[in-house]
Amino acid sequence: MDTSTLNAPSSLLANGTILNGHYKIDRHFATWPHIHIYIATDTKFREQVFVKELFVDGLSERGEDGQSIVVRPGNESIFQEYKSNFNEEARTLRQIDNSHILKVTDLFESNETSYYVMEYVEGELLSDKMLRHNKPLSESATISHLTQLLDALKTMHSQSFWHLDITPSNILVDNNGICKFIEYGHYKLVDDESTLVGNPSHLDPQELEHRDFPNIGPWTDFYTLGSTLYNLLTGKRPPLSTELNEATSHLYSFPTTVSKKMQRLVLWMMTPNIFRRPQDVGEVNEFLYGLNSTNEADKRFQKTLSAATAPPIGVNSPKQSEDDDDDDDGFGSKTLKGMQIFIF
Repeated sequence: MDTSTLNAPSSLLANGTILNGHYKIDRHFATWPHIHIYIATDTKFREQVFVKELFVDGLSERGEDGQSIVVRPGNESIFQEYKSNFNEEARTLRQIDNSHILKVTDLFESNETSYYVMEYVEGELLSDKMLRHNKPLSESATISHLTQLLDALKTMHSQSFWHLDITPSNILVDNNGICKFIEYGHYKLVDDESTLVGNPSHLDPQELEHRDFPNIGPWTDFYTLGSTLYNLLTGKRPPLSTELNEATSHLYSFPTTVSKKMQRLVLWMMTPNIFRRPQDVGEVNEFLYGLNSTNEADKRFQKTLSAATAPPIGVNSPKQSEDDDDDDDGFGSKTLKGMQIFIF
């Protein structure tokens, strides 16, 4: 699904709008149910930035002046809580130093809402990239993305910051295949009934069914990461958390090109029981890197892993060129052809 169409254009700031005296809106980049992201120019330093605006769909609308946010009657306290958590998210992310997390450079309030500014990186959302190619990623490309996201999660989790909404539409990929988180679900734990607002295709059953928020932790992010891996590898919607139990592996359907080990990783991450999932990034890395197995399938997986995480070495070898599609961004010819991609 194209996140840029979730809200009508009238909800967006017009190109050329000046924020905080020196951020000039160049164009809209993406929209989620709770925020707009714009590409803007910082006229002070003459450089491009991302500007994230808190705009809660269903609670707020654009005023007649085309800039101010008007909160619908009866929702003022909920919107203020969103704003408080949005601001806290910005402050926390500013303290996190990781190459796979966009650096926060500014936070301010204007137009009766909050904004924070992030470094600009040329790229596209992973969901848009999949839709453009209309086929799943290869396993090696998926592993490359996975190792980068795990690195980001390790840093975030060390500061007790949970992402809570890992999906292909929340991941920015630059022209060199470098992944960066661009949107988070952290500030969605807000309303009066302690409901977490998120994507039902990626929500942890613990969140969706039990509302057991004190037990949210790294294992919550591993569930949404597992559902994202499934989406990338298959091009299909992950099984809904309401469909899952301890004996529902039949709900998953992987292409024959996906190794059994990778399938086990996805099922492990998406296990409904939080205590049977990975408990920290170290456990996942041990699964990926820590094998000294003589099993041939494991050896092949380790070879795929090494290839996916190795630095670029220039032109593809002749054999690799035969195996890969005309493009070299992970949508290889060995993946399923003609499959309709579903991004949720």
